[in-house]
Amino acid sequence: MIHNHSKHLISTVAAWVLSLTFVVEAVASSCILPVQGEEPLSDIESAQPYRLGSHPLVLPGYDGLLVRPLNRPGPDGFYEIDGNTYQRLEEPAPGSNIFDREARLVHGGHHILLGWANRTAWQLTPGSDRWLELRPGQTWRMGAYDTETRDFYVLFRDEVQTLRWNGEALVPAGPLPTVGRDGAAELSERAVPRAILTLAEAGGTFAVGINWRNEDERNLWFRPFDGNWTLIADNTDLERFAPRSRFPGPFGDADVSEDGSFVRLFAGHNRQSTVLLRRGPSGWVLEGALPLNS
Repeated sequence: MIHNHSKHLISTVAAWVLSLTFVVEAVASSCILPVQGEEPLSDIESAQPYRLGSHPLVLPGYDGLLVRPLNRPGPDGFYEIDGNTYQRLEEPAPGSNIFDREARLVHGGHHILLGWANRTAWQLTPGSDRWLELRPGQTWRMGAYDTETRDFYVLFRDEVQTLRWNGEALVPAGPLPTVGRDGAAELSERAVPRAILTLAEAGGTFAVGINWRNEDERNLWFRPFDGNWTLIADNTDLERFAPRSRFPGPFGDADVSEDGSFVRLFAGHNRQSTVLLRRGPSGWVLEGALPLNS
């Protein structure tokens, strides 16, 4: 079974001269809208008006398409195309930074987005169109999301432990996999995995622990349902199969064999390895690995 979590794709955004006609193509359908409300502010915007529609993004809570104009004079702008209106929005806000790419749907129908502007964590409650700060005045350090269970984990700078969204509030997440200062595999209440994914066919959850001071230092863990975290392999084990590589994170994809005895965790970066796991008498073991570009 293949788990593919690719999302809705906006493939083309173009603007035509001063009329600012944007073409938005999404999967199999397309539409053309004449847009008004903002004139080019420089010669380069007049000559290349497509820059006014750069970095397109769709987020819940907004009625239109969010764009972050490229090379706009002055502070970077944050705009929304709503109908035929091109209007500037207040910052900071969810989507105002080009690295704000995805709002996570979590338990209880809420959305959470870790914003890069001021590193603010945002929350959108069900039925609302107004984003609010998840922890007012606090900045987040790291986050992780399990796409299968919709469990969301976040560590704030002023918190002493990682928190998990339980559907109503943030609660202590408990010890999670990490790589300690000495490179040893360990569990810590202040850890945030580089990747975490639950596979029902495999009987539990896989996670990549990481040394956030040196992202090359990683390890791979598994927690069965109603069980405890156990270490599958560390960098030394991976080195035997894929020298100078590291465990995937986030996982590019996952494949569980029909009989449930093998799991393949696919890499998403050329410095990572796709790993093959085999179910042994004492749990999952690292059976093999191949670099992504092999």
